[in-house]
Amino acid sequence: LVTGVQTCALPISMKATALAVALLLTLTGCEKPKPSVTLFPGSNSARAEAVCWRQDGSPAIGSPGCSQDELVKTVQSGDLASLAVTPGSTFGISVDSDVADAGWYASIIVNGQAQQLVQSIMKDHYWRFTFPDSARGQFPAGGYVLQVTAAGATSGSERGIWFFTLTDADAA
Repeated sequence: LVTGVQTCALPISMKATALAVALLLTLTGCEKPKPSVTLFPGSNSARAEAVCWRQDGSPAIGSPGCSQDELVKTVQSGDLASLAVTPGSTFGISVDSDVADAGWYASIIVNGQAQQLVQSIMKDHYWRFTFPDSARGQFPAGGYVLQVTAAGATSGSERGIWFFTLTDADAA
């Protein structure tokens, strides 16, 4: 009787081991998705995944697939999440927990130069600001580019970058 139990237990044990190995192989192939950023002006929204993101906190710029030239090409491609905004209106930026934990800031790219909207790194999940009324009728062709940057582990480094195109809602 004991021998029969041992014989029956062996296949169950082998099945459990095989299942555990298969599960482990499946999980090792999984990668945590890149965090996202969402813009909310009024009742509309636009969501974007990171163009570049380093899960480990090391600088993204200069890492494989994320050179400065590649970022410029991404912006120039015009294939960015886009949102119409009304000058003088308030809209919000919502970031995932990984981004808030790293710290982040938003910039508007004007003539190829990023101009930070706030000078300090934010740790909040949500931030609102008023799009300048002075921009009314002054949108460049193709709109403004909003860049959201997650801070890296070292001062001055970027852990992740997101881009959006902001177009003039009054021009529509």
